[in-house]
Amino acid sequence: REVSSYPTSYIKSEGAATTRLADSCFKTGISDKIGQTEGTSFLDFQFNGTQEGIMMDISATGLSPQNRIILYNVGNNTINLVIFTASISQVSIISPAYSVGQRIKVGVGYKTNDFALYINGVQIGTDSAGTIPATSRIDIGNRQDGAYLSPISVNQSQLYTTRLTNAELATLTTL
Repeated sequence: REVSSYPTSYIKSEGAATTRLADSCFKTGISDKIGQTEGTSFLDFQFNGTQEGIMMDISATGLSPQNRIILYNVGNNTINLVIFTASISQVSIISPAYSVGQRIKVGVGYKTNDFALYINGVQIGTDSAGTIPATSRIDIGNRQDGAYLSPISVNQSQLYTTRLTNAELATLTTL
């Protein structure tokens, strides 16, 4: 029986109770779909566990040098936003802790010297200093090398090539 109002992917269970594993996917070669000077990322998911994992990694191909926008959990039920340009930390915003099983909508707005993290309609933090990394790939639910699989079930993900206003981020992420 599906818990959400819409169906998820088919899991062959042959009558036995089955639990979905974490969702993960990736797409490369999409620098034209990811804002290179400004943008917004959105992720709607259910938080299914407490182990360390990457929820979303918008990056350049290759793990080094680090050019990435990352949403991750370090194992303490928080959502951490970090942005690196040429391996130099530009932004770091950490959320309060969330409950396992909770539905979470995260919006990240980014533009040079204008960053914001919204979760479930609430502004978690902003930063007014930093640059935007050149990126061409998105990984949802893990990192591009397959490490750090995140315990999430993804409902929806969106990318915008413009930075939404803070009011739009609040509306987009409201449950």
